[in-house]
Amino acid sequence: MNGLSREQPKKHLKERSKKKLKKHSGENGKEALKKDHRDRRVKSGATGNESDERKESRGRQDPGAGAGGFFRRDIVFPAAILFFCIARQMLVIGMPVFVRGSTCDDVLMIGMADGLSKGQWLGDYNGLTLMKGCFYPAFVAAAYKLGIPTLYAITALHTLACGFFVFQLRPLISNSWSLQNSWKCLLLFVLLLFEPASFAERTFQADYRNSLTILQVLFLFGAVFGLYLNYGKKRLWDFLKAVFIGLSLVSFWNTREDAIWVLPFVLVGMILVLVRAIWLAGRERRLKKILFAGFLCVIPFAFLLGGNELIRQKNREVYGLPILLEASEGKFAHALRSIYSVRNEEEFRYVSVSREKLEKLYAVSPSLRSIRGELDRYLVNYDMADRHPGDGEVEDGWFLWALRRAAFGTGRTRSLAEAESFYGAVSEEIEAALDDPSGGLERIGTMPSALMSPWRAGYLKELPGAMEEGWIMTAAMEDTSPSAEATRVSEVHVDLVEQLTRGYVIRKKDTDSERLIKAETACARADFIGSIYRKILPPAAMLALVLFPVILIAEAKKRKMNPDYFLIMAGILLSQAVMLAGIADTEITAFRALRGTYLAAAYPLTLTCIVLTYFEALEAVKKLEAVKKNDSDTR
Repeated sequence: MNGLSREQPKKHLKERSKKKLKKHSGENGKEALKKDHRDRRVKSGATGNESDERKESRGRQDPGAGAGGFFRRDIVFPAAILFFCIARQMLVIGMPVFVRGSTCDDVLMIGMADGLSKGQWLGDYNGLTLMKGCFYPAFVAAAYKLGIPTLYAITALHTLACGFFVFQLRPLISNSWSLQNSWKCLLLFVLLLFEPASFAERTFQADYRNSLTILQVLFLFGAVFGLYLNYGKKRLWDFLKAVFIGLSLVSFWNTREDAIWVLPFVLVGMILVLVRAIWLAGRERRLKKILFAGFLCVIPFAFLLGGNELIRQKNREVYGLPILLEASEGKFAHALRSIYSVRNEEEFRYVSVSREKLEKLYAVSPSLRSIRGELDRYLVNYDMADRHPGDGEVEDGWFLWALRRAAFGTGRTRSLAEAESFYGAVSEEIEAALDDPSGGLERIGTMPSALMSPWRAGYLKELPGAMEEGWIMTAAMEDTSPSAEATRVSEVHVDLVEQLTRGYVIRKKDTDSERLIKAETACARADFIGSIYRKILPPAAMLALVLFPVILIAEAKKRKMNPDYFLIMAGILLSQAVMLAGIADTEITAFRALRGTYLAAAYPLTLTCIVLTYFEALEAVKKLEAVKKNDSDTR
């Protein structure tokens, strides 16, 4: 331009700034500088106050954010959140703790919590101690020590988890906290907060680990989404989120032994964070920024490995061997896999260890034969608990517990070292017989996890149907009712449950008592909310199922796809598919698994997918209206 280089205008501006600083460097420099700014604004046609037109425009952009009145943004939104949070806490007042009394489930959890509360780690080794994770017992013990009832502690954490999850998704849902936009965040928060599974018998009232699953999933998924969507704004917050993901992963891993389904989600989430970091890195300190992102992506897995190792070392200190869970790391897993490796002469549905096969195993394994009487007794008992009671065969889901209890009952596994020796011997004896051509045993393939039944022809055809049934159950909020049913467990165990949970249990003697009336009233109040969800969600889910592909195709054609929305949806849906595949596999091979107990994690994820689909559909409609308006203005 007129022979001037690009650097000359910049140089001119710098010289002018220096002159101004020099001019206003006296005693009244600040006042003079302010006067200079006012003069420049007057010359440009602006005044010290906003024009009426600008105010009107700002009012249209942010309704309710005026200077006064109750309906201000900074009052209504937090007031609404506070109201719903208090209402959610009050909803569980009077709800009883539900005790099933299953030796391998809630009785085991409470026994471990009792040991932790007394400073005795997980208590004395009893053959079942290291079969399930220790996080839920630790949670119950911590709440007990703090003097907080377990149900109230779970409710408070669930409320916090809902808020955390929605806050991390805010960049996707709303671009500001104005009333015009924040209603979406509030709606998702309220729907998650009062979601029926969060106060149901199987997933809240039961003194069992699944009562933590919903809030753990919200924390874990929310942290991963938040790190991805908000990456690069503040390094400290990015670091803290990565640490929180690691802590959430450790807690979930040590709550359920089938938590492996979240690993692909976290792994892909961290890869996407790294890709986003590379994209945003720019040229300045590019390598340093990418290395920092890589460091963040490693943190969750480092926490998982480190946390598990700490628990292993504690188990070695107390029980003699560094084993996290016997079902996955000990010799028991080898023994169970060896037992499953032997082919049945006659196939029974859900049964991998038939009585005929067991007789063959007794013949080749002296160690297994040594517990025969006790094992047969437990098998008779568990036969009455499966889907075909009284047929003499026991489903896979019960066989492993019969084996564990029989070995302990005969004195063969009084310590962890003895258990490792016994199950190691069983595995070696069966493997030797399988390798011997004259042994009369035929080997079949087994699954990677010892807890999974051997795969059979025909299962693949049944798997999609079972997965579909699981998705329908979660979308319709089935099996999510609270219960005021009386327990049939011994008074001694009920007393321990009430002591540790600081709650109350409905007992047989509570017929027509004040306790029972209070429990029934509280459960009816909660179930009324659940009934609303169960009526509205099924049709809403079916419509969302139609809308999602329509939105996907429409935005792809117009090349206006929101990549973050589809990545978030893909992450949720694919994670659900992995989880439902595992549950469906258990349902068609071992025992009834399509229940609220095992589907707990799917309820909030399914609800989130449905709500986000409607939000995206609403945005698509707004975009369409804007295009039509522009077209009409052009004409």
